[in-house]
Formats: sequence, structure tokens, C-alpha cells
Amino acid sequence: MFRPEIYIVRNFNGEVVIISMDCPVCVHPERIEIDRKVMLAQSIRELAEEYGFRLDDLVEHFSQHVIKAEKIRLLQYRYLERRFVRYIDLQEELLKLVDRLNLLFGRLEKFDEQSIDVSRSKPTARDYIASISERRKIIGEIRETLHVINKLKNEVKNEKDLTEILKKLGEPKNCS
Repeated sequence: MFRPEIYIVRNFNGEVVIISMDCPVCVHPERIEIDRKVMLAQSIRELAEEYGFRLDDLVEHFSQHVIKAEKIRLLQYRYLERRFVRYIDLQEELLKLVDRLNLLFGRLEKFDEQSIDVSRSKPTARDYIASISERRKIIGEIRETLHVINKLKNEVKNEKDLTEILKKLGEPKNCS
């Protein structure tokens, strides 16, 4: 029967641990307590005497199993930190897009208020056409912003980079 020599598993605390079936410390029933004491910088010599290990076994366990598990935990932490930072960035970008929508809707409302004032002064046909053109421009910007938000939602689902979309959002638009 084939039995691997080394296992990389999670303990009950969710921490990654390396277990070697050939290591007397790894298979010891108080292994978690021994690892904790080693990490708290308790003397390895004292631990070897306390638990009846050879000093070489405890040093090898620490260097081969505890340190490697710490490296794995550090890599996991960095990965999760990157994902969390990315999540915060996405959240900030969504907030910026919502702010932009609010600004555009505010411009549209302001334009509507101005058109009510203009109605008292008898606007010309050119004024009417210009107002329609301005409204269409604002509505087009709102539509583009909503389109960017939809793309952003898809990017979040696919976990792709958003820098290109955000650059496009910041570019001035030419409306004819």
C-alpha cells in the first residue's frame, strides 16, 4: 500500500500544517502545543528534554515542517490581501461611477429647471434644438456610465483587470 511521506493539511484552526510520517514530532499527540512553544521562542533544547525528543529531530521538524508551513501561510495571506485590496479598489470604482451618475442626473435636473425659466421668455426654435441636443448629450453620458458599470460587474464576476475600463471612463468624450 502506497502512503505518502509528507502531508500538507489544515488543522482545526484552519492553519496550514505539514505532517511527515517519518518525523517523531509531527506524529506526536501534542504536536500543536510543541509547535506553539517553538514559535514562542522557547528553547528547543528544553522542549527536546520535556518531550523526550532528540535535539536533531526537533531542529529538523522546526526547519522542515514549521518554517515551510509558515511560508505557505504567508503566501496565502499575501494572496488574500491582494484579493481584498482588489475588492476595495472595485468598491471605490463603483462608488466613483455612482457619483458620476448622480452628477449627470443633477446636470439633467438643472437643465430642466433652466428650460422652465426659458419657457417664460419665449425661446426660439434654435434654443429648443440646442436644448434637445444638450439633453441627448447628458443622456448619452449616463448611458455610457451605465454601460461601464455593467462591464465592471462582468469584470468582477470574471476577476479581470479593470484598469482599461477605468481609463476609458476618465477619457473625455467627443459628442457630435
